[in-house]
Amino acid sequence: MQDVDTQEYVFRTAREVAELLVEKKANNVLGIDISSLTSMADCFIIADVEVQLQIDSLRSHIVDMLSARGIYARNAVNSVQHGWALLDYNGFVIHLFLAELREYFGLEKIWGEGKQIFP
Repeated sequence: MQDVDTQEYVFRTAREVAELLVEKKANNVLGIDISSLTSMADCFIIADVEVQLQIDSLRSHIVDMLSARGIYARNAVNSVQHGWALLDYNGFVIHLFLAELREYFGLEKIWGEGKQIFP
C-alpha cells in the first residue's frame, strides 16, 4: 500500500473517486481543497443524486474500489432518513447527497474559500 498520508496521494485518490462518481452518473461532482482551512481533512468530494438507492450504490462502488487498494474508511455514516452518506478516508471526505439536501446543507458555500480540485 502506498503512503496514504501524503497530500499528493490523497488528492490523486480523491480525484479518482470523483472520476468514478462521474462514471457512475452522480451529478455535480466537485472536489474542494480544504487543507488551508482546517486540519480535519485535505479535501472534500461532494456529489448529488436523485434517489437514495443511488447513494447506496455509489457508496458501495467507492468502498469496493478503495478497499481493493487496501484503503479503508476511518468512519462511514449513511443516514437513510436524511438522504446523505459520508465516507471519511482521513485525508479526504466524500459527501453523497440527495440533490435537495445538498443545496440545503450548502457545503460549497461553507468551504467556499477552498480551492477547486475537481472538475
